[in-house]
Amino acid sequence: MGYLKSKGIPVTVSGREFEISFNMSVVESVYEKFGTLEDFQKALRGSNQLGNLRTTIWILCVMLNDAIEESNETSSEKEGLLTEKRLSRLLSPKDFLELQKSLFA
Repeated sequence: MGYLKSKGIPVTVSGREFEISFNMSVVESVYEKFGTLEDFQKALRGSNQLGNLRTTIWILCVMLNDAIEESNETSSEKEGLLTEKRLSRLLSPKDFLELQKSLFA
């Protein structure tokens, strides 16, 4: 999975700063959804553009929620988790492309 950056990627969503990572918690979610990392890679890089978009939104949501959960562990202010639909509404096409560039090596 050399194409996906794994550590400390700074991103901004709707004015909120996050540091997301492709860590073991995220890998576990990938296995639950796709079965293998290879199938996940195919879903990201396949010829179905809508499928690629949905998979990218999904992994961004998983990574952002992981960052939110980590922040909630140490913060007195608890933040709610994102849904894929909510994340899609927060991102403009330009924001999405910038996040995509940040995420992939």
